[in-house]
Amino acid sequence: MFLYLQNVGGYNLMGFRSLGNFPAYIAMFCLGIQAYKYQWLDKLSVKHAIVGICMWLLAFITMFYLHAINSEYASSSYVLIRGFTAIGMSMFVLYVFKNFFNNNNYWTKWLSRTAFAAYVFQDIALYSVAKIYQPLMTQTPLINFVVVGISSVIIAFALAGVICKTPKLKKIF
Repeated sequence: MFLYLQNVGGYNLMGFRSLGNFPAYIAMFCLGIQAYKYQWLDKLSVKHAIVGICMWLLAFITMFYLHAINSEYASSSYVLIRGFTAIGMSMFVLYVFKNFFNNNNYWTKWLSRTAFAAYVFQDIALYSVAKIYQPLMTQTPLINFVVVGISSVIIAFALAGVICKTPKLKKIF
């Protein structure tokens, strides 16, 4: 319903740039609370990761199949398929990070400490890098994504590191 309202009302409906994603954010927040309450992350196994990757791939293949039949089917089924994609990706990524990246060192502590500030100020980094890179953009979207994405993340975290060291802003972030 929210995605439909956004499509009818426009991208910037009532001042919300991504109103269509709002119910998904609320649902994922509630699932996160339940996961903590019932210790779901401790119970996450390779079986769940496989189910997650299968859900993700099935949704991806279904989207391409529907698009090949009729692009109108693909756009109308996008709402349903994106839920399976989000859940499947989340299960797979949570398993991978839990088993391979769950360590505590200087960098992980620093990244954890500055993550919220990087999230808040990521638009500054993205806009700046995209504006500088715009004359050099190629016809290959993947190359543009890698160049802009990686450098924006690095700049956002560098900016967040400076912000988190500022005495007044340190209290906020």
